[in-house]
Amino acid sequence: MCQTIDSLVLQAKNGDSEALEKVLVEYGYRYDKRLGKFLGNFYSLLVYGKLDLKDKPTRRLFQLFATDNEVIERLKYNLMNESIYDSIYAFTDYLQHEMMNKLDRRQIKDDLVLMFIEKVHSYKKKSVKVNFDTYISNSFHHDVFTYIQKTLFSEDILWVENDRLTDLIENIAIEDDFTVFEDQYYKDMLNDDTLTIRWTNGHCHEAFKALSVFDRNILKLHYWDKLSDGTIADMMCLHINTIYTRRRKSVDLVQAELAYLLKESYV
Repeated sequence: MCQTIDSLVLQAKNGDSEALEKVLVEYGYRYDKRLGKFLGNFYSLLVYGKLDLKDKPTRRLFQLFATDNEVIERLKYNLMNESIYDSIYAFTDYLQHEMMNKLDRRQIKDDLVLMFIEKVHSYKKKSVKVNFDTYISNSFHHDVFTYIQKTLFSEDILWVENDRLTDLIENIAIEDDFTVFEDQYYKDMLNDDTLTIRWTNGHCHEAFKALSVFDRNILKLHYWDKLSDGTIADMMCLHINTIYTRRRKSVDLVQAELAYLLKESYV
């Protein structure tokens, strides 16, 4: 199976949307249903507060939140005692409650799928012993951790600005009733895939920070990369109406935020 998945991942990286959909389905994607399998464990945790401690990637996610060395070690080998169980399930309840206060089920599903797609496109086979399944199992929980941090905690690194990452707005252009910022930071990162992902992840102008990673990526693909809603929908294995609706809502939100910032003389 691993060889087949790696072959599909390679095809997906080369633009084969059918191959991408097959990879997504293998890891739990269902268009009209809740996520299952690999993706479903993270979805169930964030949306329903359901925790499967037999699942290693889920335990690895909790290890990133843990500060006690004993808890980290017991999570590693799934050797729990009653006290640790109570602490983990209390945190699970808190996490589910806070995430659902911030986002709806559909957005969490879309965000998880988008993060997974980004992992597909960033995958590079560096060893015969490491296949895509190993890669995603050992790394995706870090992306989910960052996603949770960004959503819930303002001190997340993706929200920390410094001189190098602050947008330098050079001009404002109007396109399709949408205010597009053409800033020096964005120009500098056009040839750097890592920095491009960092922009969609939150290193962006203040007016775009209220958007999710998923929505910023749609705006980037449509307004900067000049892709149609249909093309974006095919890339993400989503319905075109989902892309159009999310894009228009994002435009409205950014315009409202920009109007506020201009009024307050922040830009």
